[in-house]
Amino acid sequence: MTYSSPVASMSMRYLGPYGEMAAKHMQRWQPTAFASIPVPDRDSYFLDLNEAVAEAIRQREHSLIPPTSLALSDHQEYAAQMNMSHLMAEEAVLTEMMLLAPEPGLAGEGEEPETDSTGAYLDQGWRSPRLELSDAEWQARQAEIGWSPAAGSGQPEDQIGDRPAG
Repeated sequence: MTYSSPVASMSMRYLGPYGEMAAKHMQRWQPTAFASIPVPDRDSYFLDLNEAVAEAIRQREHSLIPPTSLALSDHQEYAAQMNMSHLMAEEAVLTEMMLLAPEPGLAGEGEEPETDSTGAYLDQGWRSPRLELSDAEWQARQAEIGWSPAAGSGQPEDQIGDRPAG
């Protein structure tokens, strides 16, 4: 399935959540680096980056998971800590691998781009790829990856593609 990507004036495949985020960030804050990626290679570059970031998040998350003994004593706390381990891993990896500093001169005159408490650059224009699609387009994308509500995938819809099932 192809769709008109907001990051380029060409038809691109869905790049995954991290690939989309990286392409938008790079186009806005690192236009020279973005332009240096040959147009025919952009899909594969951002698809590969999506996979590398997702794998780095999984590895970092694994190092942060709480002990399984907590699951037996306080399941709600265990679930909360599991969610937090994913969020902490994602934040660290995105800051290290994707949300890199802007090229000189791209911030407004005398302004620095907005950052969060960790120093990661915030892109206020970023929206979830799910929100940029109509319901029909989202259903078509789900069908492309073989997910259907009847069959289920073991994952919430908003996590399909960025975390393994089970």
